[in-house]
Amino acid sequence: MTSIEMNRSNWLRRNRVIPGSTNLFGKRRELHCVDWPSNFTATRGIYIKSNRKWYMDMTMCGVGCSILGYNHKEIVQELKRQLERGSHCTLNSDIEIACAEELLALNTWGSKAKFFRSGGEACAAAVRIARASSGRTKVLVHGYHGWHDWYLSAALSDEAALDKFLLPNIPVDGVPKELKGTIEAIQDLTADNISIAINNSDQDIAALVLEIGRNDMPNEAELKKIRDMCTQRKILLIFDEITSGFRTNHGGMHQSTDIVPDAALYGKTISSGIPFSALIGTDEYFSGIRRTFMSSVYWTESLGPAACIATLRALKRIQPYEYMREIGSYFRERISELCQEYLVSSEFSRIPSILSFSIGGEDSSLVQTYITEKMLSERILLASRFYPTMQHKRGHVDRLVRAIEPCLKDVAAWQRGGNPLNLIGGKIRSTTYNTLWES
Repeated sequence: MTSIEMNRSNWLRRNRVIPGSTNLFGKRRELHCVDWPSNFTATRGIYIKSNRKWYMDMTMCGVGCSILGYNHKEIVQELKRQLERGSHCTLNSDIEIACAEELLALNTWGSKAKFFRSGGEACAAAVRIARASSGRTKVLVHGYHGWHDWYLSAALSDEAALDKFLLPNIPVDGVPKELKGTIEAIQDLTADNISIAINNSDQDIAALVLEIGRNDMPNEAELKKIRDMCTQRKILLIFDEITSGFRTNHGGMHQSTDIVPDAALYGKTISSGIPFSALIGTDEYFSGIRRTFMSSVYWTESLGPAACIATLRALKRIQPYEYMREIGSYFRERISELCQEYLVSSEFSRIPSILSFSIGGEDSSLVQTYITEKMLSERILLASRFYPTMQHKRGHVDRLVRAIEPCLKDVAAWQRGGNPLNLIGGKIRSTTYNTLWES
């Protein structure tokens, strides 16, 4: 059996036993191409082994979880030590205290830290606590904050409310209709838009949950106005740093400003791929936690906090933030220059350490499906985002550029005339939820 046959067989096996074929939407092959690798069997640095082949990962690298690179030696050693001590038992782990102290030292405005094992549940808990502490229900959001009912209910009032932050046409069947009106999504993060939403609301606002920077760095002047507005209206301000944290500095993106939230969320980047997330908050923010129930056995296991401490200490020592900015900038510069050379349009986001990009203009879905397919033959994983790690080098970007150049020649040729569908071996990648392929 060839590696392609093995891969397609694995996707069929997945579809038979796992609803939707994966447990993370972003890992579905429909978002990439027909022969996107189904499984991995090993990782190291920026390389992933799948179907007996090693691929260079030029994507988000573990969906944004691997700033240090895969299987970083320090993290692996600390996890082995913690496993030998024990990962779970009848009592609480002492390492929880050390982890909380470590995170609070980075967020001196905070008083307490609560731990979870995924970003989505941390966001859900953060909103529940805000509602309990404020005595209010309605929440304003800007950004992507998970899959739970509280967040998806924004689409009950406006089907397109979350299109900017998720894929268009995200279905919300199963989300209770009674939640309609409890969440409002703010499309463009400006103080004026927040003010309009607050003033037009038929009820007081419990919290404002923001991703303050993903495609662009935060506007400090606007954030200050928003902070002042929240203080005046007694609205709890929560910064979601699950994606942006530790990407531009040692801490959250908000720490590049003088703006202090009431709570902040961390995940992904703080534990090197081991399930773990954290909610930091002030005493006022946490004041209502005794009036609501939330509890989970696996919130008390010790591997997550151990991975977090080891990751934070490695990041503090290495300080990779300028290096990641440099590699991301180099990636953007090289690919952009190549596209210009062949008169193929391209667009890139502004933050080099969490890059998203589009190649091909109106034909980007087809063009990027084609490029992704061709990169697989070069043993390179490429999609539409690049999150550099400490293990990426300029030489890796150069290898990618050399591999992409023939693709852009082909794209330039068919854009002058020809049948573009001849470029791809299978279906065009999905860009909306309702165009997902049938299994």
